[in-house]
Amino acid sequence: MPIFDKFHVDAVLSAHYHTYRRHGHIKNFEKNIDGPLYIITGVAGDVRYEKAKIVVEILQGDQTIGEISSIYGIHPNMLARWKREALDGLPKVFERSSKQIKQEQERQQEIDELYKQIGILTTQNEWLKKKGGL
Repeated sequence: MPIFDKFHVDAVLSAHYHTYRRHGHIKNFEKNIDGPLYIITGVAGDVRYEKAKIVVEILQGDQTIGEISSIYGIHPNMLARWKREALDGLPKVFERSSKQIKQEQERQQEIDELYKQIGILTTQNEWLKKKGGL
């Protein structure tokens, strides 16, 4: 943060998720040994989003897991596990679950039954019109 640079702050502490992570020296929003040391005990906000964002960086391949580990202060083994879990789970994103398929089939059966009832009622209505002279 520029204000920390301006006043020569030595260390910045941030907390939320209760897991220790050392982020590093940052100046002008970039890694720089001349900047204050940022010590972060986790992430604020949705942790799943943070993990997903990191996994996307890993999958992009612009940086090694070791480099990403240094940036985020997360052990490389943990990052490798997240990557493996993401790749293992990715096909499921594009599959419909059996529960979803069953729900769709039940919905279609209900629609078919309603159309059947509409047909019966329409036929009965036409018959009544002819018999009643309406």
